[in-house]
Amino acid sequence: MSEVSLVDHDELGPIVVVRRGDDVRAWRNLCPHQWLPLTYRSRNILSADGLRLRCSNHGAEFSADDGRPLGDALPCGLEPVPACVDHEGRVVAPNPG
Repeated sequence: MSEVSLVDHDELGPIVVVRRGDDVRAWRNLCPHQWLPLTYRSRNILSADGLRLRCSNHGAEFSADDGRPLGDALPCGLEPVPACVDHEGRVVAPNPG
């Protein structure tokens, strides 16, 4: 089962994290089409099947596996953020540079 959460990142601001056990994927919480947070109107952005993230502003959908645009979304996807699960089970997203 997939779950989504928001994590504050020191340099990038809020990031969206999709976690399936120890597998995590993370992106900046910014729609590449409108530059508003995906969660601007609703924090419920993960599809019921856990496969898609949906922008709460205009409905564009992105793959929860790699952030690529789906369907009729413009050709730009979500900006990835490196993330992993540490030895204590916490999601860690190191600062770039």
